[in-house]
Amino acid sequence: MRSKFEARIAKQLRTAKIKYEYEPFSLDYYVPVPNHICLKCNSDLIIKPRKYVPDFVIGSVIIEAKGIFSREERTKARSLHIQLVKWDFRMVFMYDNWITKKHKSKYSDWCEKNGVTYAIGKIPKEWLTELKK
Repeated sequence: MRSKFEARIAKQLRTAKIKYEYEPFSLDYYVPVPNHICLKCNSDLIIKPRKYVPDFVIGSVIIEAKGIFSREERTKARSLHIQLVKWDFRMVFMYDNWITKKHKSKYSDWCEKNGVTYAIGKIPKEWLTELKK
């Protein structure tokens, strides 16, 4: 495990007797490159290929455990949520922190706005029941 929070999530899954894989493979995805123009076609839709290694995989469910949800991580999560259509992408945050110092929105607000399934602190009982099936 890369963090104590990931270790806590893993322990929660083991205690619930849910088989999971930790960082088992990588998936391809793309992120937009803002404020750039293609010199060949003059398009402003530029994308960069990236690799994503999911934290926890349970069947077709991916659970990403996050402590800090930086701007780069939000861009990545938005891209993953949209592009990984064969997967049920979910996030578990250590805390529901403010995204910026201006305190206008929290991690949960961002997830609700972007349609990402999320939980705070731990995997909810409903998810555990669903994942046992």
